[in-house]
Amino acid sequence: MEMHVSRVKTRRQIIRTVTLLIILGLAVHFLLPFFKSFRQSFQIISHMDLRFIIIAVVALTISYLGVGYCLHSLARIYHRKLSVFRGSIIFMAAASIGLVAGGTFGTIYAIARWTHKEGMDLRIASVLGILPSYLNTAFIAFLSLFSVSHLLLIDQLSGIELAIFLVTLVLLLAVISVMIWAIQHQEIFLARIHAIAIWFRRRFHQSDKSEISIDKMRRSFLAMAELRNGKWHLPVIGALIYVIFDNITLYLVFWAAHQPISILKVFTGYGLPLLMGKAAFILPGGLGIVEASMAGIFASFGVPSSSAFAVVLVYRFMSFWATTILGFVLMVYLANTSNNGQITAE
Repeated sequence: MEMHVSRVKTRRQIIRTVTLLIILGLAVHFLLPFFKSFRQSFQIISHMDLRFIIIAVVALTISYLGVGYCLHSLARIYHRKLSVFRGSIIFMAAASIGLVAGGTFGTIYAIARWTHKEGMDLRIASVLGILPSYLNTAFIAFLSLFSVSHLLLIDQLSGIELAIFLVTLVLLLAVISVMIWAIQHQEIFLARIHAIAIWFRRRFHQSDKSEISIDKMRRSFLAMAELRNGKWHLPVIGALIYVIFDNITLYLVFWAAHQPISILKVFTGYGLPLLMGKAAFILPGGLGIVEASMAGIFASFGVPSSSAFAVVLVYRFMSFWATTILGFVLMVYLANTSNNGQITAE
């Protein structure tokens, strides 16, 4: 038995190593054209217009308030209280956790955990964890379709970018299809998940917690069903605010770098790189993939390579690194100000 477990661990390690090497190879492939312009990019950053940077920070703040509003409006549907500001803090802290532990699933778990402490029962907390991430991914996928359509139209999409997009889109559509089918055939879905969990437990000699997991899923399905009778469009508006103002942040950084471009071009250069970054789940936040592919797209629009790279570096520092660091600080704040699960109703 010990030999079998050892072989399983060895196979897992090989798969992870090969996957990481492939993704790192892609990151180097995309970053290579920009190595020569690093010095120029940092010179451009040092001469950026501070006024536009400040406005960009305001836009980024509004984008996170949009996610806070998404969580706030979801809580209201279930007759619970969660302020927009508190929801924004929870999302930012949860995203930081997801970066170092579990990716999207880590983010979902952290949101559910903290909203449960804010007074949501487990079924409602599960929905608050799942839906914002789902809506965010859905909007990014939509913008990716726009990106690909535009880039194909002007013949500026490389074969590698198209291949990565198609693979990611197929996987995303598969997940969405399974979710829709699961909602429509809940008991069949839960029975199959239970069977898979039993097989997994026997195959990898894990402890059996499938009954608890199935019960949590059933509660989540019941909570999702209640959305149909509530103002479900309000959480969608919140998620849309997040994506739109994140694009506006990027747009304003271009103005700060004295390279104004149209907002449609910003939309084009935004969706596809972020979707590719989600596909490169081993790299935190799609690090390297997002920066290089985004800069490459903007360079194809006539923006000088050094300027495009400078803009992307500043945007990613603001929207990724700075918010991640702030998220870890906010984790301490949440730990000291949680309601310890006391339910509050409107």
